[in-house]
Amino acid sequence: MTSTLLLRGLGRTTKMPFPSYVAQYLKDSPDFLDGIGRGVAAYREGKFRPWEDIKRELGIGACLPD
Repeated sequence: MTSTLLLRGLGRTTKMPFPSYVAQYLKDSPDFLDGIGRGVAAYREGKFRPWEDIKRELGIGACLPD
């Protein structure tokens, strides 16, 4: 599926498949890229909690898939 979309920052429209548009939009988003960078840094420093622990703490165990 191709549609005409406005590329933020370029100020022009383009015809590209929607998944390609989303990928381009995310790459052009400084906030998104900054968040990814912070997440990778936290992971490397061991500052994360396993999803299983969070589900157990919230008491949501089996109601949410992994």
